[in-house]
Amino acid sequence: MISEKVMLGEIDGKNSQRLKQIADAFKKAGFPVDISKNIDAWKRCHVALVGPFANAVYMAGSCNYRLAQNKEAVKKTVHAIREGLNVIRANGFPIEPSVLKYAIALPDFIIVPMFQKKLGTKLMDIGGARHSVNAREEVIQLS
Repeated sequence: MISEKVMLGEIDGKNSQRLKQIADAFKKAGFPVDISKNIDAWKRCHVALVGPFANAVYMAGSCNYRLAQNKEAVKKTVHAIREGLNVIRANGFPIEPSVLKYAIALPDFIIVPMFQKKLGTKLMDIGGARHSVNAREEVIQLS
């Protein structure tokens, strides 16, 4: 079972009735849901993560497991993610979710092996690599 949650939010950060109804519909369909108070920042940070990751997956023959074994490629991916997150932060947006701050703060010798471990999981196969392959047009638009 994939444990990642569907992230929802209103642009103004409020917990509207519409948002509650949408969240309930996802929950009833069996999807875990989380609500962001700053969905704009969350989506910007998501793009900063998805673009470099998807392009690295494509470079690795659309295989997250192969990517996980290529330390230099993972390092370059981490650097690209950092660059995107730093641009977002420099433009006055917070890093959301806050766990992404570790991608900026931790040195390569710590964060690169962490990314390698995460990349070598079934979650990243299904929700990352396969999604990247099937959403190539979306990734092009996001890039």
